[in-house]
Amino acid sequence: LDGKFEDVVPENNFTHLNISDTAPYDSLVLYMPFDSNISSTTVYDYTHNNNDGTLIGGAFVTSAGWFGNAMEFDGAGDYVESPDANSLDIVSDITLLAWIKWPNTGGTWDNIIGKIGSSTTKSYWMTINSDTKFSFFFSTDGSNQPTTIKSNTAVSSGTLQHLAATY
Repeated sequence: LDGKFEDVVPENNFTHLNISDTAPYDSLVLYMPFDSNISSTTVYDYTHNNNDGTLIGGAFVTSAGWFGNAMEFDGAGDYVESPDANSLDIVSDITLLAWIKWPNTGGTWDNIIGKIGSSTTKSYWMTINSDTKFSFFFSTDGSNQPTTIKSNTAVSSGTLQHLAATY
């Protein structure tokens, strides 16, 4: 993205990327802002890939978002699951972004976003480890030895934060 103001579109007191099928947006494979484009069971993908997700385990929309609504996950088995799709098989450059307000549930792994497959699939994920550090894992060949990048500082609990990982 070139950071121009026209890249965002105001909508009900918050903004969205102006998604289209032209560069640079044509390479975006998943965009779920978790605000108003959600049904009681489905979170819609704003990209042309239609990688819509299903709400699992009690995740729900709350009006307590930073700007407008947000998704709330309590850390006890709730998540959004999108079906496996070729567009999600990333084998080269990748950037993952997420706004989180992490409650520090004391878990061993608090996964944020990712595609975690079997030993033969491409995998990538962002997580917060038990030491409260942010980690990014990426495997282009499905090996059990993914590239791992870990933050030097801890993620703050209860504070809105923007996490990003690029490979």
